Amino acid sequence: MDSNEIYKISKHFIAYLDILGYEKHLDYLGEPEMFLATMSDVIENTKRDINVMSKCAGPVDVELKVFSDNFFLCSENGW
Repeated sequence: MDSNEIYKISKHFIAYLDILGYEKHLDYLGEPEMFLATMSDVIENTKRDINVMSKCAGPVDVELKVFSDNFFLCSENGW
């Protein structure tokens, strides 16, 4: 079995967002739900914009990956 059979290598589109001072934003607002709702809106709008600007024939499947204060928008069928 060669490495091409073990690992699938393909092009991806990845947008990376790191919220600097994430904890301070939550403390300042006093309402973490409001901050998280705003982040959710930003992410959904970005996913929509990716589809609007995409050169793909159909809709682009964009996944959200979150690690700590880092957000990744990933798409295998990219641009």
